[in-house]
Amino acid sequence: MDDDSLMFELLKPESVRKLLQEHQSGRQDHHKLLFSLVMFEQWWRGIKSNQRAAHQANSRWNSDRSKPDSKSLNPAPTL
Repeated sequence: MDDDSLMFELLKPESVRKLLQEHQSGRQDHHKLLFSLVMFEQWWRGIKSNQRAAHQANSRWNSDRSKPDSKSLNPAPTL
């Protein structure tokens, strides 16, 4: 867990670091909570990644819609 952890958008970094320090020193056994925080971080990164991908796809789709279609510029001759 570093300063770039996305969980810190929702959780206080000091509290998470305190849990980790207590666990590493052997004063407390926080392995279940720390494991849950790691899994939360992975899940949150997946959510953020999917949001970015959806936004990029939406931007491309909107960009493509604003460009004229080649068929509309050169309509097929009617017989």
